[in-house]
Amino acid sequence: MKSINIFIALFLCIFYFTRCNFTQTEDFEISICLPQVQNEEDLTVTSFSTTGQIISQALNSKSKHVIFEMNKNLATPVLVSNKENKILYGCIYPYEKELSTDYSYSGFILYTALLRVEEECKDEKEFLEAQEKLSLFNWSRFTEECKEFEDPFLLDKDLIVEKILSNKFKKTDLKLRKK
Repeated sequence: MKSINIFIALFLCIFYFTRCNFTQTEDFEISICLPQVQNEEDLTVTSFSTTGQIISQALNSKSKHVIFEMNKNLATPVLVSNKENKILYGCIYPYEKELSTDYSYSGFILYTALLRVEEECKDEKEFLEAQEKLSLFNWSRFTEECKEFEDPFLLDKDLIVEKILSNKFKKTDLKLRKK
């Protein structure tokens, strides 16, 4: 019995120090009731794959839902946009599991941050580490703070993303873009 406990402790130490990445995934089904969209226009659902690649799928009157494989417990944006690339709905998986206009801006900010991370990362492991770090940010509170603005898309996204990525974001960073 004692040897089993030693083996388990040894395994946990090795696992901890080598930082093995046993990322779990799960399917996330995105559905949208098309009567919410006035003229049943074609929509695009965009997110990141489990390896950090951008993925997009059409969502229209023929296909009312899509399924994405997501890294379990890692903040991942899901955005729905129209033909003009206007973001209509969004969410940040796993914190929200339903698309909403309320979550579209915070999803857009996370998407923008992950795009910047993707440009700088050398490999998938580095991207996942950065995504894990971004998952520690309080996205629910950020979403609530953004609701105070009539149109959060007028906020200075570059400043916000820079502050979030540098782990220095404060509520006072929510400022309108300079024209």
